Amino acid sequence: MAGSQPAIFVHGTLCPSTRYLGMTEQVEQSVPHKLTPIERAERNLMRQKDAEKAMAEHERAQAAVYANMERLRAERLKREAAGENKAPPARRTAKRAAGARA
Repeated sequence: MAGSQPAIFVHGTLCPSTRYLGMTEQVEQSVPHKLTPIERAERNLMRQKDAEKAMAEHERAQAAVYANMERLRAERLKREAAGENKAPPARRTAKRAAGARA
């Protein structure tokens, strides 16, 4: 184990830590990969297909929401026409005693 980092068992704010040793090492910068025109075209085609899928899914979800809203509206109108939806009962108010106000 010669040359390896010793285990540190001391805890506290002033103890040296092996946690930050990697930050002092030289880090190599990676060069970003430049896309070829073929790779760029493939990436754009894949993005376009993903966007079309997402839009189709969104439109299906919106159609389902609107269909459900129309169904619920029709049910409500049917209930109102049948007279089931009468005026809501009057709210009862608590009567205050004349001396209770402060």
